[in-house]
Amino acid sequence: MADWENYKPNHVSQIGDRAYAYTQVGGWGFNNMALIVSDGETLLIDTTSDIPMTQRMLDAFTTADPAASHVDVLALTHWHVDHVHGACLPAFRDSRIICTETVEDYMANLPPKAWLGQIASLTGDAKRAMDRNLGNFFDFSGLEPVVPTENYNGRTEFTFGRQRVQLIEAGPCHTASDTVVYLPDAGIVHFGDITGADTYQSLQYPGLANVIAVLEEAVTWQARAYVAGHGPVMDLADVRDQLEHCHWLMGEAKRRHAKGMEAEAAADDLLRSLDRSRLRRNPQGLYASIQMIFNELDGRLSYHLRKNYPKYLAGSYRLSQEFPTRHPDLAHMPHTPARV
Repeated sequence: MADWENYKPNHVSQIGDRAYAYTQVGGWGFNNMALIVSDGETLLIDTTSDIPMTQRMLDAFTTADPAASHVDVLALTHWHVDHVHGACLPAFRDSRIICTETVEDYMANLPPKAWLGQIASLTGDAKRAMDRNLGNFFDFSGLEPVVPTENYNGRTEFTFGRQRVQLIEAGPCHTASDTVVYLPDAGIVHFGDITGADTYQSLQYPGLANVIAVLEEAVTWQARAYVAGHGPVMDLADVRDQLEHCHWLMGEAKRRHAKGMEAEAAADDLLRSLDRSRLRRNPQGLYASIQMIFNELDGRLSYHLRKNYPKYLAGSYRLSQEFPTRHPDLAHMPHTPARV
């Protein structure tokens, strides 16, 4: 079962032999990292949203294992700012930084200053959504463009210390290019933001079939720990549970799509039908997921959620404001894990 006990803010938990997860708790921008040490060499998977948060994470890892004071290899699962902006930390200047070619292109085309300019230009509900996301949590000073030292497409494998590392590029699902990091000898997996424990599956690209393919392969690995980009560390049973949930979600979407329902109406219909005794986290995320599945079923694979970023933010803000009225029992119901 998911490790809710160690799901704490700025917390290091041991997930294997000299293998650690660092969790953050919160909304937008608070993600999880993993660090593995082998023969004195270190692999870090993902960074945080800014330089101070990343330094705090490295300090915590170093307290748990002094080898973390130097990162030999940094693997980035996808290009979202909460996973890559911390790579600006000077401590990574000598690190080997690996990502997919698509992620490298995103980082080159939308470096930190350009992203900050994009955020500053938002107006209306899009600005209100981003202001709510940012709060006063982040310090984006000192961010500079980062150029990865190497990229790959599809799959690649390398070693550090005595550990094998497999990088597996998933088809579009959370972003256009998501990497699953798998260490077969250590039994450790990092999913990035592809999925999470006990949550309604979130999609930002038309790719639920791609998520299902990833989870089906991940189940065969029978790893000891699966680190999600957000939420608690998962175990094999959690991955199986998410896989079953994704098949269920695809079936529910297909039935409503076949009836000719519009995506938002279909999401409302699905939300009204949920089993209240087995609720998962993030029911509001079903609005985006149903829209992306409908796009997938229609073959509109290029129409992803962030194609028009201000429109996406404004739409998510509108739905967040309307959700308590549309579904008051879901908005105010405390979450208990669906699987016990």
